Amino acid sequence: MKWLLMQCWGAWLLAGLPAQGRAPLYGSVWQQDGRPAAAAAVTLVHQPPGGPASGAADVVAAVADARGRFVARLLPQCDYSAYAVASAADGSFTASPVREGACAGIECELQLGAPQRPPRVQLAGAAAWASHGPLAVELAPEAAHLQFAAVVDGVAPRLPDWRWILVRTAAGEPLWLGPVPDAKAGVLEAHLPPPVDVWLRAVDAFGQPLAEVEVLAAAVADPFAQPRGAWFGRPALRLDRRAGCTDAAGCCRLQVPRPAAGVTAVALRAAGRAEAVVGIHSAGRISGEGVVVPTVVDQAIDVPMLKAARLRLCAGDQAVVPTAALLTTCCRGEHGVERTALLQFEPNGECELPLPTNPVESMLHVQERAAGPWRLQRVAFHSGATAVVDLAAQRRLTVRCTGADGAPARGLVGVLVPVSSQRALAMQVVVCTDQAGRLERWLGPDAWVLVVTDGRSWGSTTVPRFDAPGGRGEQEREVELAELPGARFVVTDSQGLPVAGVRGVVHAGGVGNGPATEEIQVARVLGQLVPALASGRRSDAQGVLWLPLPVGAKQTVVHLLHPDFPQVQLRASPGDELPLGLGPRLVR
Repeated sequence: MKWLLMQCWGAWLLAGLPAQGRAPLYGSVWQQDGRPAAAAAVTLVHQPPGGPASGAADVVAAVADARGRFVARLLPQCDYSAYAVASAADGSFTASPVREGACAGIECELQLGAPQRPPRVQLAGAAAWASHGPLAVELAPEAAHLQFAAVVDGVAPRLPDWRWILVRTAAGEPLWLGPVPDAKAGVLEAHLPPPVDVWLRAVDAFGQPLAEVEVLAAAVADPFAQPRGAWFGRPALRLDRRAGCTDAAGCCRLQVPRPAAGVTAVALRAAGRAEAVVGIHSAGRISGEGVVVPTVVDQAIDVPMLKAARLRLCAGDQAVVPTAALLTTCCRGEHGVERTALLQFEPNGECELPLPTNPVESMLHVQERAAGPWRLQRVAFHSGATAVVDLAAQRRLTVRCTGADGAPARGLVGVLVPVSSQRALAMQVVVCTDQAGRLERWLGPDAWVLVVTDGRSWGSTTVPRFDAPGGRGEQEREVELAELPGARFVVTDSQGLPVAGVRGVVHAGGVGNGPATEEIQVARVLGQLVPALASGRRSDAQGVLWLPLPVGAKQTVVHLLHPDFPQVQLRASPGDELPLGLGPRLVR
């Protein structure tokens, strides 16, 4: 119940965000032939820090007018996933690709594709879960910010694509979240994994059973994958199903879907205890706190539950109770899963953390008031200990981004990364500039790196540690965008004629190896960013292909791909200008 209240609190908070003031995004929707797409429905989705597990998303709907234009009022300094859908009288529809990084202040163009019909949806393997049914199915497109839509009467919703499937029990609990294969003959067939029986026994540090422990089964699918078109990673794709509680003997039997690859998780949570996580591996084994046993067992698996960590917020000697929200996002842990929790504070500024602590390193998001900027701090939590976060030791970072012409760089997407963390990229926080090209955050005592981009150019700045020279007080920065480092290829065939439509894929090795300095972290972020920026680029009619390349990589390999030619692989460095022959065309 407490967890449910936290989720409701998050939904209430986000529902109240319009009071902060919204800013317009101006956009247009075009048909495939270039005509305005009148009456096209536009959807824009923003997931708050922590992703779907934080309990709410900001979904903005707009309708294109007769000229194909629309206006959407968005939260400032937040990025959205945007797409358009136009339905026809004959039941067909057209949809645009998902446009990532849509922010207030930018102009967003969406172009519809070819007409198609919604496929039928079939869920294989549902019979094995009859005791949890009837099952409900929802689908979502490939996007950084997910919003699931229900399958009605076996027909898929009208979406740009159908990448993710979410299966819910009859009670509405998430059972399984996974990828969807491409449709064949108008049918999307997803395979619900068979159940695995799990028998757990919650115990304390002395081996005594713990009753009334809540058991949660995670519905998680590749939570760290980066969606196509997104420059930075998505929030964690994780939803939890309440599978039951332990009995007087501390035991609980449950079923979880057998993971096809990787690992899923079962979490045990109780008041005063740190969350215990048990990993269910695709190899058919269960591991947790050093326990490795077969999935079919004759006795329960003991899962030790340690004392919970606590968090205290203060500003000097004064306790701080945030009036809006506080969100903690855990990094990838031993079992490769993320945990997100909305926290409720006591009057003394303390709260209990429903998180695994072995220890665990987390990113803390604090908003003191509904209209205030977010405060960010990296915190290490230990079982039974209280971590103290002094907001007086935070600095306000104000950044103004401009283009080469000096105009405000509106709607830039970027990331803030704590330099001191060994898990820095996993702890990155996505940020956006507003209509004035500004962004504002309060930052903890770590050194930080900010990298922003519009897909063609980029800029970065750093903030020193609180105890370093210049680290105290207001941190104001001017960031002027510069062209991304890259290489230029001129692609020709065996006769020397230019080849258009060649796609480049960038693989960078050893990006930013060495100590976690500001320069190294910038290189690491660029190493993550550049392949995503390169993925949509193709050679023009003159055969010219420009690809962004990371700086500081020990080895950067570029793969050039075209369906009519053999694949070409070569090494490249920023600043290279390379003529490249693809050889003879493939014989079909």
